[in-house]
Amino acid sequence: MIWGPFITALMTSGVVSVGLFTALVFLSKKWIGTRIEESVKHQYAKDLELFRAQLQADAERSITETRHQLEMLASEHNIRFGKLHETRAELIAELYSKLDDVFVAASRFLASFTANKVYQKVLVEDAIPKMIVFVEKYEKSKIYFNNLLCDKLNIISKNLWTPIFRFNMAIDIKESYPLSSKDDFLRDWKKASKELEDLEVLKKEIEEDFRKLLGV
Repeated sequence: MIWGPFITALMTSGVVSVGLFTALVFLSKKWIGTRIEESVKHQYAKDLELFRAQLQADAERSITETRHQLEMLASEHNIRFGKLHETRAELIAELYSKLDDVFVAASRFLASFTANKVYQKVLVEDAIPKMIVFVEKYEKSKIYFNNLLCDKLNIISKNLWTPIFRFNMAIDIKESYPLSSKDDFLRDWKKASKELEDLEVLKKEIEEDFRKLLGV
C-alpha cells in the first residue's frame, strides 16, 4: 500500500481524533524515515557501483600501461643484449684466431729443433709479431670478459713469450758457441716445449670459456 497519499489525506480531512492523529504523525515520521533511508541506500549503492567501476577501469588502465612499459623495457634489453652478444662474438672470433696463430707459430718454431739457423730465424720472426698482435687485441677486448677469463688470458699474454725466447736464446748460444754443450741446448729446448704444453692446456680451457659465452 502507498502510505504517503493516504496519510496526507487523513491528516487534512478534519475528522481525525487525537489518538489517531498521534498515530498518523508517528506513521508519517516512520514513512518519511523509511523513504530517506531507502533513498540513502539507493544512492550509496549507486555511488558504490560507480566507484567499483572506476576502480576496475583504473586498474585495467594501470595494468595495460605497466604491461606496455615492461614490454618496452624487455625490448630495449633484448636489443642491447643482442648487440652486446654480437659484438662479443666478433671479438671472440678475432681474438681466438690471433691466439691460435701464436700457438701454431710457436709450435712450428719449437719443432724446428733439428732445422738450420736460417729456417729457425724465419720461424721466430713469424711468431713474435703474431704474439704482439694477439696481446694488443686482447688488451682492447678484455672489457668484454669476466675476471676469471681475463686471468687466464693474462697468463697466456705474459707467459707465451717465455718458451719462444728461451728456445731462441738456446739457438743463439749454440750458434755463437759451437763448442757449448749439446746437453744444455737439449735441456733448454725441452723446458721451452714443456712451457708451451702447459700453456696449451690453459688454451683449451679458454676455448671452453669462449664456447660458453657464445652459447655453443
